Amino acid sequence: MIPPDVRVPSEFAGLAARRAKAAAAGKYRCAHNADKQLVAAKAAHEATVLRELNELQQQELRLADEAFLTARMHAACEWDARLTQLHTALADDEAMLLERQQQDAAILQDAQAQRASLARPKFSPALLNLRHVERMLATQGEYIKADAVRRRAHERTLRS
Repeated sequence: MIPPDVRVPSEFAGLAARRAKAAAAGKYRCAHNADKQLVAAKAAHEATVLRELNELQQQELRLADEAFLTARMHAACEWDARLTQLHTALADDEAMLLERQQQDAAILQDAQAQRASLARPKFSPALLNLRHVERMLATQGEYIKADAVRRRAHERTLRS
């Protein structure tokens, strides 16, 4: 069916008038031929209109596809840019976290080293006994024996 906005060629009016005139004059064969021509002309016109509509539809479809591809390309570019931003932010955050962890580890190591340096060494009972004997000998006035015991205690301290 022809859309209403499509203009009907003037040829149709002439063939319809010829068919009506022939039928009124009783020339039915001539009216039949005019009717065949009118039907063929309408069919040809409809085919032309359909072909034009199909071409228009194909053109609109191509334009829609191009618009879709352009929009998809822009969306992909925006997504890639956003991912790049996120990767950069992630790398920055990881670097800051690593730096903070290294600082915390250094602080912890310093604290442990400080505690270790402040801790009193635990002497063996034999060494403590030697120091006690040294003090007793020194208080009794036996300085040579006290000096010998002090040297043995010092050697034992160096070995341990």
